[in-house]
Amino acid sequence: MRLISLGIALGLLEVTLACKPRSDAGTKLKHTFGHTSVSRTKAPEPCKNSGEDTPEFRYASALIDYITSKNPNTFTGNLSRKYLCVQIMKTDGLNASMEAATGTMRFFKKILHPLPGLESDAAKAATIAHELAHFSMSHHESSRDNAPPGYDRAKEAKLKTKVDQVRKRLDDANFKAIQSFVKANNNEVSRTIDQVVTNQGMIDKFKMSFPKYLMEAHQQFRQGPSLESGESLLLEIDTWIVEADKLTAKKGGLISADLAKQIKSVLSRRELIRDPDSGISNDLAKAQLELERHRLPILQFEEQEADEVGFELYLRAGFDPDIFPQSFIHLAKAVRADYECDPMNPLSPEPSRYREGISFNKVHPDICWRYWDTKYIERRKHAADYKPLISKNPIVNLPELDKLRAALAN
Repeated sequence: MRLISLGIALGLLEVTLACKPRSDAGTKLKHTFGHTSVSRTKAPEPCKNSGEDTPEFRYASALIDYITSKNPNTFTGNLSRKYLCVQIMKTDGLNASMEAATGTMRFFKKILHPLPGLESDAAKAATIAHELAHFSMSHHESSRDNAPPGYDRAKEAKLKTKVDQVRKRLDDANFKAIQSFVKANNNEVSRTIDQVVTNQGMIDKFKMSFPKYLMEAHQQFRQGPSLESGESLLLEIDTWIVEADKLTAKKGGLISADLAKQIKSVLSRRELIRDPDSGISNDLAKAQLELERHRLPILQFEEQEADEVGFELYLRAGFDPDIFPQSFIHLAKAVRADYECDPMNPLSPEPSRYREGISFNKVHPDICWRYWDTKYIERRKHAADYKPLISKNPIVNLPELDKLRAALAN
């Protein structure tokens, strides 16, 4: 499965030092007020939630619901809220990302917790609005005419073809490895499945559903071998060994010692199909990196667009306009305590979009520039349009989220 993440929250996880300044050519957007979405030709690929039992999931989902509900003309059709998923990562890093092709928004847990200067709903909404903009602007679709002047589309097409060709080689190698595994172990696998199914303890434990899925996956592969059916079989096998380990870990478990030994013996052979040709995997990584480097100007463009469109989504939801740009600075300080921006006011010279020696990554503009862009450039550019969106009492915290916010503070 191809996983491409086009947006990384506010670009704060990876710190890269000694970056050379980049040209600003083609990076100045003409963000059109109200243009907060680019329609899709088809619905996003299916996505799945994860971490639903966590306070982070409930809080993030509630804020997403609120922001999308306040932007009803944006999140409709194939951009509907129903296509968005939330996944909570177990790591404590300060990061969030949007996989725009699937509508999957991922959060490292800590970024949703109260941090200095980032305790409010408005501060969290700044991150979420940026990610929602990646989704609403369909940043996964390379057909969009969002490239800076002089960008080589023909080279991009060749690099994409190369990636697809190497991926096909890897898929073929994986499929052959799966075929070899099943061919070499088919009789023993089938016999073991039969024994598991007829073991009363396993039937009681799984109520027939677990061995049923395993048998279906096995039968599907035997009848119509393919990479998809092979991966489905491997997934069920992996699940099977985890459950078998749980059962055999208990004294006097529901499964006999001999049968457990047989299961583990068969299933341990699944390791034979792991990474059958590391050379092809390395080739794919190199091809993908070459494509990513070529597309860097587009990715930089998209990050700026996500800031500016996200700011509009944020304002339409009624949040405090001053907290959005300030969140860049607070997140930067949370990652790197010595990060500083020179004092800035509306009359200050525009800061460098990329600063030599300090940049959080090559895709996102410098934090100080992003602050300046959403604090001054955008508001000057759309002063008349933004004025009716800014309430006399802009939202900092939503009362209906008080309990969810408190749960994260504990």
